[in-house]
Amino acid sequence: MTKLPWVDAVSIEPCGAIIDCRGGLEEYLRAALGDERLASGVASRAMHIARSIQAPYGARMMLGLRAAMELGAEGAPGYSEELGRGLVESIPGWSVFPDSAEGISLLRESGYRVILVSGLEEWILRAFVGGSGISVDAVYGAGSEGPFKPNPRALFRPTGTPASRSGGGCTRARTSTRTCGRRWCWASGPPG
Repeated sequence: MTKLPWVDAVSIEPCGAIIDCRGGLEEYLRAALGDERLASGVASRAMHIARSIQAPYGARMMLGLRAAMELGAEGAPGYSEELGRGLVESIPGWSVFPDSAEGISLLRESGYRVILVSGLEEWILRAFVGGSGISVDAVYGAGSEGPFKPNPRALFRPTGTPASRSGGGCTRARTSTRTCGRRWCWASGPPG
């Protein structure tokens, strides 16, 4: 891979581009509920609901899961706090897409700095990176302060806002990459 001379760093939103978030949720629910079909249905509904909640990622996923369970997937047990806590604790162990680690390695070998910028809570993101085997130059996750996605203000924060306190998006990717003293390129997972 030939490095573009005008780009020093690549900023990546890991959920959907590096981390298999949907697969991780389904895998957790298969183990917790003991039923693959039920896990798939609850995961789909929970992910859909979580997209509309303004909160840090872990809290959004817990609330999405709670709503999905309470909306009554056929055969689903009721929601429990233990199920929600187990979900958040499972996130750092979710799988990396097979080609992601190789892609990140190629970027770094070509001279790019790789920076992860996410709406995931920073502690979750750091735990994930620590256990995943991928190597990056910097990690910026969401803090406990809002606004959060899907609030449009989370996506368009003024430059200079600490990256660890904004809720995601293109402006945040530029800010974090510039914080590292680099010109930037932003990569994201699939829409939705």
